[in-house]
Amino acid sequence: MRIERTAIREATSILAAEGCLVVEAQPKAGLTVFLASLRDSIERESKTSSYYINCALPGFSLRQALSQQLSLPHSPYPALLAAMKGDSPLFLLLDRPDLAPAEEYRELLAFLHTLNGERLFCPSLSKSGLVLGISSHSVFHAACRLEYFSRGEVSRLPGCQDDSTARELHYWSGGSPAIAAEISRYMPQAVREGAEQSVYRAVVAAGETGRLGRLAAQDLTPGELLCLGLALPDSCGVPVPLPAYTAVRSRLMEKNNELVINRLTREARYKGRLLPLFPRESRILHLLAERPGQVFSPGQIYRHINAENFDFPGEESVKTHLSRLRRKLPPGVEWIITRRGLGYSFSPLAPLRLVD
Repeated sequence: MRIERTAIREATSILAAEGCLVVEAQPKAGLTVFLASLRDSIERESKTSSYYINCALPGFSLRQALSQQLSLPHSPYPALLAAMKGDSPLFLLLDRPDLAPAEEYRELLAFLHTLNGERLFCPSLSKSGLVLGISSHSVFHAACRLEYFSRGEVSRLPGCQDDSTARELHYWSGGSPAIAAEISRYMPQAVREGAEQSVYRAVVAAGETGRLGRLAAQDLTPGELLCLGLALPDSCGVPVPLPAYTAVRSRLMEKNNELVINRLTREARYKGRLLPLFPRESRILHLLAERPGQVFSPGQIYRHINAENFDFPGEESVKTHLSRLRRKLPPGVEWIITRRGLGYSFSPLAPLRLVD
């Protein structure tokens, strides 16, 4: 079976960024070949150990399989987990865990819950990765999601200096393990201005450079948000997005809809597109945008765009330029407000960013 190199590269990249990868494929033979290729790529690029376990084999035993991979006698799970910590970073590839026998299936879920939790708190395991190869439409990857943290568990994460910080982090993350752990990693970078501001700054930082921001930039369904740990079910089972996800998503939407004006070149861009403004229109826009909310009379505007001619011919000439400017600005937003009898101002509510 031919495996596309781009698919392997993308899978390796996701695994490095997320620490966990779910591969859904049919038939099983194709899935096994893909996992083998992925394992070769992981070992070649990361120079770390990787363990492949086929959970669909007759008589499958997770403890026995892990013991063999770790070169240990048949050992209890705590001993296996301790050995994995000592061998970290490592990558564990599970082939068709959804087909494991019922008893082993329950043991496998319990082990993955423990492993996921230890990966958040144990530095030696934090750089390890988990790959699940399952059949399409399997519910296994949803079933093996780590349970939501209590406030006490959140307080054990790095960056939580006191109870108030843990309380704020638990609120923003909703107790979602992956989101709480990611925000906590940005806590040392946050300015210490009290727990509320400190955690909020960490949320913003995670939204700008972390996994949270990458996910918030996508159009995800409520079900996908729930599976990714970005939402909590309400009393009726309806997924409600976490406060951290909602805040980052709102910031991204506002940023994407900003009118960006360069102070030096006076160029105006919207969603990356350069607005086709004439010089006088650019001067008017720059004048108003530099002081949102401030009212400029038609005479002030005219003298600003006609420095060589101080004779004000009348309001109509300014109205003409403003009319043309308004038609070229993005629709749906009131960028320039007319103050009857006074003049014109740039709306302080309009999404604007001035750059040098």
